[in-house]
Amino acid sequence: VCQDCAHFGDALVLMKIWLGKRGMRSAGDAAGAQVIAHVMMYLLEVRKLSRRMDAMQMAVATLAFLAEHDLSKKALKLAPDDVGVSLTDAGVRAFAAAFDCVIMDGSGRVNVAAHL
Repeated sequence: VCQDCAHFGDALVLMKIWLGKRGMRSAGDAAGAQVIAHVMMYLLEVRKLSRRMDAMQMAVATLAFLAEHDLSKKALKLAPDDVGVSLTDAGVRAFAAAFDCVIMDGSGRVNVAAHL
């Protein structure tokens, strides 16, 4: 998803700085770079971010999404990767019952936000 997006890496750096300035990268239950990267990849997939955006626009759009959406109420799941499984709605509900926040990776097997 992000290989052909020129500014994804820079936007991720901006998001890591934003998290760090707010003390959200050092705690054990902190949303680190992996969680933010998965949120940004999800936003690219659902076209809330565009590959034509610059890094600042991507960071601002990501922050707006996080401000407007309660991730404890709606699970995010990335499209299956080459070896991933397509997670059914029942599978997503099972993860949501077990975890407060669900952000599934492309494998369909790992909740990268399990620690939140």
